[in-house]
Amino acid sequence: MKKNKQLWFTSILYSIFLISTVFLFIAAYNNMDLPFAFFLGYVFLLIFMLLYVPVVTIMNMRKIKWQVVRKSLIKFFTLFILSSAMIYGFDYLFRPESLDIITILSVCFGVSFGVAFIDLAFFNGNSKS
Repeated sequence: MKKNKQLWFTSILYSIFLISTVFLFIAAYNNMDLPFAFFLGYVFLLIFMLLYVPVVTIMNMRKIKWQVVRKSLIKFFTLFILSSAMIYGFDYLFRPESLDIITILSVCFGVSFGVAFIDLAFFNGNSKS
């Protein structure tokens, strides 16, 4: 029962984040004046998600077999190394004056983590073994 509540909460959290992001982009595109409270709420939601999603992923990762975790880790490191090298190479070729390795590594780390471990955020205990 606890897993179902966690899965439900995670799904609702992602839905709210997606809807508010789309609304924020539409408002910015149409130059609408939104109250400051909406932006502040969005920032708090973003910070909460940045803390919640990795914790839930790590908690769910402990409950599955090592082979599944190993596959996800290999996928994560492969994506991280390949995307970092590719973005660094393209930036070096096309924009060498604005080369920022910290930005490249942080973006590649976040995207690689999200792609490799997104299924573990919605893990309910029955789908992976």
